[in-house]
Amino acid sequence: MSGGSNLTMDGELRYMVQWFNEWSELQRQDFLPILLECLSPESYVNGLVSGIAEASCNDKPMSLFQCRVKLFREWSSKWPQNIKEKLSEKVAEIDPGFKEKFNTELQSMQTNGSNCSDSSNGDKSPTVTQEF
Repeated sequence: MSGGSNLTMDGELRYMVQWFNEWSELQRQDFLPILLECLSPESYVNGLVSGIAEASCNDKPMSLFQCRVKLFREWSSKWPQNIKEKLSEKVAEIDPGFKEKFNTELQSMQTNGSNCSDSSNGDKSPTVTQEF
């Protein structure tokens, strides 16, 4: 596979669903803010997301999880909303507890107003609208 360039978006989605199914509970917890960022890229950044995005691999190679997250970031940045929604649905089917954590975090973001803090386009609608 040459950088995944031969994959369709549906193929990328299938990989993500398969990988999520394989991940441990801890890896799924680490993926939660990354998925939130994917569904609301302008509004959600925390230490973990920034840390994974800017991970330096000078001392050791990236873990398989880090490689998969890197691919997810590359793929999801070009996905249309319907592919992102399919991922949300599949992840919710695999792990209903993850769905609840996602929705709780999403509500917390919206309640705290963090989803509109840097809106420079004048759009008053919430950036994050996706729920499982």
